[in-house]
Amino acid sequence: MRPESEAPPQADFERIVARRPAGLETPGTRTAVSADAAARISATSFWIAAIALAVIAALVFLVLPKLVSGTTQTPAPAEPAATAPPTEEAAAAPPTPPTAASTSQVFDDAALLDARAAAQTARNQYEEQVAVLQSRGAQTWAASPLAQAQSQAAAGASAFAGRDFPASRTSYQAAASSTAALLAQIPPQLSAALTAGASALEASEKVAAQQAYERARMFEPDNKAAARGLERVASLDAVRAQVDTARRLEQAGDVVGARAAWKQALALDADTQSARDALARLDAQAGDAEFRRALGETLDALDRGNYELAEKRLARARALRANDAGVQQASARLADARRSQKLAALEKEASAQANAEDWTAAIASYRAALQIDSTVAFARDGLVQAEPRAGLSQRLQDIVDRPERLSTASIAADAERSLAQARAIASPGPRLGAQIAAAERAIAGAATPVDVQIQSDGKTEVTLYKVGSLGRFTTHKLQLKPGHYVAIGSRAGYRDVRHEFDVASGAANVSVEVRCEEAL
Repeated sequence: MRPESEAPPQADFERIVARRPAGLETPGTRTAVSADAAARISATSFWIAAIALAVIAALVFLVLPKLVSGTTQTPAPAEPAATAPPTEEAAAAPPTPPTAASTSQVFDDAALLDARAAAQTARNQYEEQVAVLQSRGAQTWAASPLAQAQSQAAAGASAFAGRDFPASRTSYQAAASSTAALLAQIPPQLSAALTAGASALEASEKVAAQQAYERARMFEPDNKAAARGLERVASLDAVRAQVDTARRLEQAGDVVGARAAWKQALALDADTQSARDALARLDAQAGDAEFRRALGETLDALDRGNYELAEKRLARARALRANDAGVQQASARLADARRSQKLAALEKEASAQANAEDWTAAIASYRAALQIDSTVAFARDGLVQAEPRAGLSQRLQDIVDRPERLSTASIAADAERSLAQARAIASPGPRLGAQIAAAERAIAGAATPVDVQIQSDGKTEVTLYKVGSLGRFTTHKLQLKPGHYVAIGSRAGYRDVRHEFDVASGAANVSVEVRCEEAL
């Protein structure tokens, strides 16, 4: 800021009003023009007074010396100097701006008015910038450049007071340029101070950290990072004590105690990077130990064939390091062991089913094994035996369960062939032996006729499918092989009747009644 002794007279800024050349006035400048007219009147009076003073001065300097020297001279009347008209070259040449202008020249010269306004603008800019710099402690970190700018401003003020507005403008603009350059230094200076403070804190250099952060606050008083840094400086001694304790405990192998000390350091200062790094390192070390333990237990369980335990331990190791080569190898080994275990169980199960002659179940077990491994021999060979035996067992069971079908010649022939195939097996098991015996009885029974008696009314014509027409009768006795039969009764004027009946092997007193009794 300009010292009060260097400021131009306030009356100059209030009395002198910028004026545009004639013909460029706008409605907004008419008041200024009126003020200029008033100023011209005052200027005319001023020149009359000035001429009178000049005449008196001439008399003093020309006449008085002669009177003193004793020589009396009668001065010739002064003739007014002729005023020569200006040449065209002189009229065309631009006026040379004076270094110190009179008041009338300021009002009559547009260039001087512009220079005056520019000087005021530059002065205002300088004063605003120097105020900011002084609030940011520039007198401490930029004393010499700031003094130079103030000197330039003082020169501008002096020139302004002497009406040398071009020189004033130049000086003020130089001062404003200097203060602007100083303002531009604040952001990098602030950043450097904050960086230095953080580095000093991490190095536990309390004095250096405090100085750096105080310097940062000088550049920006309300800087939050600097305020936070000073807070950390205040707790640095306590934090450093916890850090030293944590390092000592960690070197002694007391991981639990070290972890607690590191955490206490973070509780005192959450931005302590060394504490965060140490805890991350301890966590990683703990994770490594847990991973190695889980993987080792997995491999041990695999060696002992305890696949359930191996699965649990492997799941923990996989959660810690899913992409670890050891985990992948253990996973493959466990999968192979599980597959082998399952195949062994299926082989055992299928063997028991085959021994029990439960061929349908054995086939299911063999096929399940082949889904796991299509090349496994026991399943492929087992199917070769089990599938034919299952088919034979089903055919024999059909003979036993449905002997009435044997009344059909083709079915009876198939039954005989199945029975012969069963008899050809060298070592039939108990189940097959029982099926052979039951089939033999069913086939023999199907070939043995059973006495059957059919009752009628002597008026109904009776026909027995598979046998033929039996005619009209009241009682008809015949022998039929076991099977399913259909009897049809017909009589003129009456609705036909149909009776289905089965003749079981070894049955006795089989009786059927066929009469047409519903008149049309």
